[in-house]
Amino acid sequence: SIVGGAASLAAQPPAPAPTQGSAADPSVPRTIADLPADPRAVAQTAQADFERFRRLNLPRYRGRIPRGQSCPEPVGLNWCYWYDTTASMPPEPEKIAESRRALLSKLDSLGDAHPGDNWISGQRVRYYIEDGRPAKALAVARTCKTVGWWCDALAGLSLHELRRYAEAEATFDRILARLSPRERCTWRDLTPYLDEDTRRVYIRTQCGTPEREAYEARVWWFARTRYGMAGNDSRTEHFSRLTYAMIMRDAMSAYGRGFDEAERELMIRFGWPRQWATEGLQPTPQGGMMMGGMNA
Repeated sequence: SIVGGAASLAAQPPAPAPTQGSAADPSVPRTIADLPADPRAVAQTAQADFERFRRLNLPRYRGRIPRGQSCPEPVGLNWCYWYDTTASMPPEPEKIAESRRALLSKLDSLGDAHPGDNWISGQRVRYYIEDGRPAKALAVARTCKTVGWWCDALAGLSLHELRRYAEAEATFDRILARLSPRERCTWRDLTPYLDEDTRRVYIRTQCGTPEREAYEARVWWFARTRYGMAGNDSRTEHFSRLTYAMIMRDAMSAYGRGFDEAERELMIRFGWPRQWATEGLQPTPQGGMMMGGMNA
């Protein structure tokens, strides 16, 4: 099961070109000619509706749920991360999968006509990955038209999910070369993974110096899962998590609350949720359900 934490905000993706026009029609058009003036508003409504539907139809989790002081890894004020080997996550109900595919159909209609909207392109990649179709996510990233590096980030994430790690790493390296020094430091930052003693040693070296870069290269070399594999899957996992966190910004999730710094820290340290379940419908102190997501 899963939980969240607090960390510095990653580099912002380039802003899309502003849209013009009146409030969007709530219905999703069937033809490009019928598209509303504000496609993002339609996309955000459809995305929020799906997450509410998912939340109301999640299967029950039957495993151990730590509470209060028993939480082994609290993150922020509202999150707890734990590792449970005594129970398995229940399968996703088919009606949730069907609802996700319907959402993707709407997002595709809007995204194909507006490939420069980075919010829509990010949600399309997110839900195609969640739906087990990373090749389709890569196709979306390839047709993305946002100015800047956002489309490359989506491609790198998709390539990582396809286990094409060498291509993913080369894609993320191209992004790093285009970032400002400050943004590059944020992307390369290893502090979420380090214990307190190691973190103190790490932050003594200034970002961008040969000493810091040599240390980071050494960490990623030892972190890779298989030394004979082309590309460093641990390093591309890190950059993929940063990209996924940016996708989640300003988007509804199954937790029913806005994406915050605590959830971002959780995602960077442990990965994003791959499977969802709920403890039940009993209200929590925050007014929601006790929920969890399984991370890969």
